[in-house]
Amino acid sequence: MSMKRHILAALQEVFDRWEAALAGLNEAWIMTPPAPGAWSLKDEVVHLWAWQQRSCARLEAAQLDRAPVWPPWPPDLDDATADQVNAWLQAAYRDEPWAAVYQNWRAGFRRLLELGDAIPEPALLDATRYAWMNGHPLAFGLVASYDHHQEHLEKLLARLAADPPGAALAGAGPDRQLQPIVDFILELDKLKAVTRKTRPLGLERYENSAEHSWQLALLAAALVPHAALPVDTQHVIGLLLVHDVGEIDTGDTIVYAEEGWAERKAAERAAVTRIFGQLPGMAGAQLLALWQEFEDAETPAARFAHAVDRAMPALLNLANNGQSWRENGISHERVVRRIGPPIKAGCPALWTYLEARLADAHRQGWFGAA
Repeated sequence: MSMKRHILAALQEVFDRWEAALAGLNEAWIMTPPAPGAWSLKDEVVHLWAWQQRSCARLEAAQLDRAPVWPPWPPDLDDATADQVNAWLQAAYRDEPWAAVYQNWRAGFRRLLELGDAIPEPALLDATRYAWMNGHPLAFGLVASYDHHQEHLEKLLARLAADPPGAALAGAGPDRQLQPIVDFILELDKLKAVTRKTRPLGLERYENSAEHSWQLALLAAALVPHAALPVDTQHVIGLLLVHDVGEIDTGDTIVYAEEGWAERKAAERAAVTRIFGQLPGMAGAQLLALWQEFEDAETPAARFAHAVDRAMPALLNLANNGQSWRENGISHERVVRRIGPPIKAGCPALWTYLEARLADAHRQGWFGAA
């Protein structure tokens, strides 16, 4: 294994261990300091995320061949000590909701991994390559981030051993522990009642959003070798399984709609916050973070998931003689405008495949006139 792969594997491992540790915690425990004047776990995660952003800034600078653009901390912190910066971070994020802190940390860590993976090993290890690294190799930031997370993880695990958050719930019996999960999964059953605009092959009814999500997950698993950048299959599947959950409250909007998306997404955000909030501990926050990652479409996995999501209705329409395009007056130009860029960004080979077939469908008159 190369040095770069070794470093990235270690970072992935510590990230996975943090995710596993957080998964069993409830928000009250996360937000409560273990002693007067001590940091809560939320404070520690803010601290880890904020300092890791400097490592991301260095990697982005190397990728773009420019000086680093540092996170927007107050100017009076330029010459501050680490303790002064930490005190400012704790005060600045004191009222930040845990869900937002968790999403920032999780997205930032995944961004660090993606940036590290994108930079060639010689550029990571050459201590003379970047003057602003002051004689350190770029990989120094990756190793420092690993060490920092490992240090705080050991503290977290020690605290968990001394003060387990589930002690009170453990004696409550399985019904109390499992009922929120059962309630959540029965709430998700409502997604089967959300109809879309495309018919399943050979059926007169319209597909629903639950079966759409299932089909996307399998399409993504099969298409992973063709993603624009390497992605983790299970992570992409997770993104696709949660991305339409908000439609339980909002209903489906045809992908070719071109107005009102900001209002729809705000409503979906409120819906998924309600639905995922039914789960105990960190489980709901983790699902909400997946949903937000899909919405932001900034990571390679999210861009690939968007490509799959935009492609599936087109694949069904191509097999249905343009059924929903004709019924809803959707023109060829509108389809290409709406689905072309995200598919090309996340899975270029899939867009090459679709573009020719869409042009052929246009010649056959399978589109609406609008």
